[in-house]
Amino acid sequence: TQPNTLFPYTTLFRSQALSLVQQLGAAWQPTSFRSTAMETSRSRPQVAVIGLAGRFPGASNPRDFWTLLCEGHSSIREAPPERWDVKRLYHPDPRQPGKTDCKWGGFLDGIADLDAWFFNIPPREAEVMDPQQRLFLESAWLALEDAGYGDQALDNRRCGVFVGVGAGDFIHRLSAAGLDPDGSAFMGNSNAILVARIAYLLNLKGPCLAIDTACSSSLAAIHLACESLAQGESELALAGGVCVLNTPNFYLAASKTGMLSPRGQCRAFDQDADGFVPGEAVGALVLKPLEAALRDGDHIYGVIEGSATNQDGRTNGITAPSAPSQTALEQEVYRRFAIDPASIGYVEAHGTGTRLGDPIEVEALTRAFRAFTTERQFCALGSVKTNVGHTMSAAGVVSVIKVLLALQQRQ
Repeated sequence: TQPNTLFPYTTLFRSQALSLVQQLGAAWQPTSFRSTAMETSRSRPQVAVIGLAGRFPGASNPRDFWTLLCEGHSSIREAPPERWDVKRLYHPDPRQPGKTDCKWGGFLDGIADLDAWFFNIPPREAEVMDPQQRLFLESAWLALEDAGYGDQALDNRRCGVFVGVGAGDFIHRLSAAGLDPDGSAFMGNSNAILVARIAYLLNLKGPCLAIDTACSSSLAAIHLACESLAQGESELALAGGVCVLNTPNFYLAASKTGMLSPRGQCRAFDQDADGFVPGEAVGALVLKPLEAALRDGDHIYGVIEGSATNQDGRTNGITAPSAPSQTALEQEVYRRFAIDPASIGYVEAHGTGTRLGDPIEVEALTRAFRAFTTERQFCALGSVKTNVGHTMSAAGVVSVIKVLLALQQRQ
């Protein structure tokens, strides 16, 4: 079993799913771990990931993303001039008004591109649409293509759409350009419309939710999609997240809090960690109950064994994480879904490269594992943020796609 843990959500994947389904097809029946220390009744059906798509810093698709990871590259770079003027806004002292001490990030290329006619969007509407809408629309379509589902097969289906997305800043660029907001700009910069576009385009009848829980937004979206499938309100679901930084506003604000790395690198689980570097990404998954996926002969990247959510409560600061809350959540998932931590070979962690968060995450994982096993040094730990930066509302789905590709490649 392989976990993906992004505070404050935990999602777990069965590593055997891909190869066994390829070899045995519908004849394969999933098995569950059994232990006297755990409950053996499953509180939610397993969910198969049957399609995926995304764009990442330095990689325009999942295939290139995997190559970037395997070769150990970092795609962090200085902010390109079309985003903001580094010479004008950068200053090593973040206390300077209107300045940031971080000029680096994981930036996407071609965020203004959209085949508007393909999606039947008028040119004016496409021009004033937040790139977050453009990118998720494209990735959702590509993920459904990857899963083998066309528009006719989805027409009038109970397919849910769950997207982790923060407040966009593209509207500020429109204002700076002297464009008066009109109906197209209003809809093109609304996160409610972002998710509704997919349902409108494909005539989907499942729930459509835009979710903003900061860095955990896209994992919250995946969790809610799994719950919707379990309850039967969706028979298929699109879930993921998107983050695009069109202006320097986030940099200017976050640098004042000391969150950003003044050296321009997410040093996850490193003594020299000094903050995170913002990143951009979009990712979409197609989810389906495992039983239905096996019945229909769908390609399966991996299986979500279980997920849960909680909150920190009171900590030493509203943005500070809580080791006891993380530990409790992880142990809840292991017990509810009959997962033995001793069988986990890899944890993809939140791991932003901050001196506060990273040690708390390791402590929580250690405590959670020790409640079930005394074995040591059997589980690898990683964080994709060292490669692409902290992609915030898209961070969870980027980590999940990394894990799914690792399962696919057996590496």
